[in-house]
Amino acid sequence: MGSKCLSRRKGSRMVTKGLWTWCALIGLAGGTVGAEAAGWKLDVAGKDADWVQRTAKVRELLGKLNPADPLTVRYAPNVTRHVEMIQREKSFDWKRVTAIEFLENMLTDLLAGKDPHLRYAGKGVAVAYWSELMDRIEAIWVHVPPSYNPAKEYQIVMCYKCGGGIHYKDGKAAGGYRPTAEVANQTDTFFAWSSLYYGVKGRMGAADELREAMPAITGEFPISPDRVFLTGWSDGGFTDVWLGSYYPHLVAGILPNCANWQYSNVSQVGLANVPFRVVDGWSDGGYVQRNINRWHVLRSMGYPVSVIMGHHGHARAPYENVEEMKRRRPSGGTCGPSTSATPRGTSPGTRRTGCKSSG
Repeated sequence: MGSKCLSRRKGSRMVTKGLWTWCALIGLAGGTVGAEAAGWKLDVAGKDADWVQRTAKVRELLGKLNPADPLTVRYAPNVTRHVEMIQREKSFDWKRVTAIEFLENMLTDLLAGKDPHLRYAGKGVAVAYWSELMDRIEAIWVHVPPSYNPAKEYQIVMCYKCGGGIHYKDGKAAGGYRPTAEVANQTDTFFAWSSLYYGVKGRMGAADELREAMPAITGEFPISPDRVFLTGWSDGGFTDVWLGSYYPHLVAGILPNCANWQYSNVSQVGLANVPFRVVDGWSDGGYVQRNINRWHVLRSMGYPVSVIMGHHGHARAPYENVEEMKRRRPSGGTCGPSTSATPRGTSPGTRRTGCKSSG
């Protein structure tokens, strides 16, 4: 029993205190403890007919599960977490029912001897979690890389105002927009889309969602909690900057895209140790000048910041002051952005990459 209980994925948060308790239960029962004795039971007492009907399949599958099976032991904390979450919920709408669907798939795979979640490789899935703040089941849309391997450790990028917050479509939960599934599948990275209103601008629950949703995602998949990156478009890009400045301990880096930095409630000091890649476009006439200025300020302060300029943006009229992009640092070095595209009307020779010392 010991070797089975000690089996775990390297770098995963899956093994928790609950797993050691689980292993002890199996040991005390000689490896024959049943699902109910292990706490894997959905009690229908006090629940309405809809709740009973929706959970029927899960209750059936739980009854067939062998808690002593090595693969089941490995995912025991996950099963327990989902059972407890569903038990706490009073009713299910299109979003909350994703918790039942996710657990059904997990139990089906375990009973078939398959590693759960492999079915999601190259696809999007709603990952449900219990929100203590909202006192109910919440869910967030996640895209799993096509090469998903449960024995490997991954990174994840959280997207804001990228059109992909979980929503109701064709009778079920859906999500994902930018990046598209086709683009996401060209990477070996997990993506998640914030479920919040697109105009949060860093406020109205962004930090709360990040604190609650990300542990749920990293608890289901082998994602390092130390490799959580943020990106977003416009107000979503500002959300990256705001979260990175006030909650740097929650992120590994940020990639704001055409962020609306005209808002003043950003703590630049908080960005001191946050790897920062500014993404902006020459056609972002409304904001690019401010973003360039902010980039120069952060760079002159020695922050880990770089920039990529393209031809996109909020406005059609481009901002193409190349000379401003070549401002000199106080130390005498010449600073310019890392660019992925040459501004229109500019020869390739005028592009600058990084900072070059004058000495």
